[in-house]
Amino acid sequence: MIRPARARLLRLAGLTVLLVCALITFLRQRKTTETLEPVTILTSPFVLPAAPRDRFAMTFGQNRRWVARAEEAFFGKRKSVTISADIIEFSVPAFTNLESALNADASTFNQTNVLNAWFLTESQLKEIGQRISRTPGMVTLTHPRLQIADGMGGTVFMGQSVLMNGKPEEIGFSMRCAATLHEDSTEMLTEIVQSELNSARVQTNLAINARLNVPNGKGILLVKWPGNNETNGWGIVVHSLQ
Repeated sequence: MIRPARARLLRLAGLTVLLVCALITFLRQRKTTETLEPVTILTSPFVLPAAPRDRFAMTFGQNRRWVARAEEAFFGKRKSVTISADIIEFSVPAFTNLESALNADASTFNQTNVLNAWFLTESQLKEIGQRISRTPGMVTLTHPRLQIADGMGGTVFMGQSVLMNGKPEEIGFSMRCAATLHEDSTEMLTEIVQSELNSARVQTNLAINARLNVPNGKGILLVKWPGNNETNGWGIVVHSLQ
């Protein structure tokens, strides 16, 4: 026969397990009203959302050892995501030679004369890279690479800091990314900026803030067309994420 005190303890333990399971189910759910478009242009730098496992840890206390163990038991180990990119500067005449092979009408996202995006296989991206290396007027400037974890972000910066009007300003190239793994895709938030010092002022040549829902096995080609009074455009290749 189970003593009353022990029975109450068992009921309390069972209730605790049920509450934790209900909480995990709630945290795992994506908002039903949210629609994840293939490409969404953001009007400002992204804010990294809290992943379900992070909300779980924040709810019970991130610095508690048992919470870390429970998080890993319920959600598994965080998977790593490698973001490997190529940054290309091109003249308009040079890109015209490549454009026919890309077919702008078949792009995943087409903001006419501003920004185009394609989701391509790694073999297609490799072919484009070979074309770029053979095309005069197209130059690959840098190859940024980030190693981040699912639901987390990272930044790579190449350049220098200069003092402008008494405040430090970063001049060069920066790429900030965060990735969330889904069953069939990777949700990638990115902020890409390239700037230079021109006549004692900071000139921003490239600024892209976007959310990309990239299918598994695909990479990304982003093409930023020259704006007013600009002679060069930009290409960003992000190799396959999963």
